[in-house]
Amino acid sequence: MTAHDKHLKACDQARKAYVNAFTRQALYKMKDKLPRKQWQEMMGQLMDKTPEWHAYQEAWLLAYAKQQVQEKARLSRRQKASLRGNRKGVDRRRSNLRLRGLEEKSEA
Repeated sequence: MTAHDKHLKACDQARKAYVNAFTRQALYKMKDKLPRKQWQEMMGQLMDKTPEWHAYQEAWLLAYAKQQVQEKARLSRRQKASLRGNRKGVDRRRSNLRLRGLEEKSEA
């Protein structure tokens, strides 16, 4: 089960537990009549009202960030360099030009 699946499952649990049932029913009835994005925003506004939802959301974001850090730690030195855009090579070239006194010519 991926982190996203867990997130979706917990979203459903939070929705069932904390959102006012009557309002949720009304929103589900309007789901076909409203544009999808607008409907999602309305559902989101309902869930933003509960402090428990905020606590859950924060916990999920922390877990996700931790997972991203762990995935990056598994990468090799070269893979990390490619993620950074390999700036080291550019800096090395600049310093070589500076040593040779050619930097002014390249900027002009």
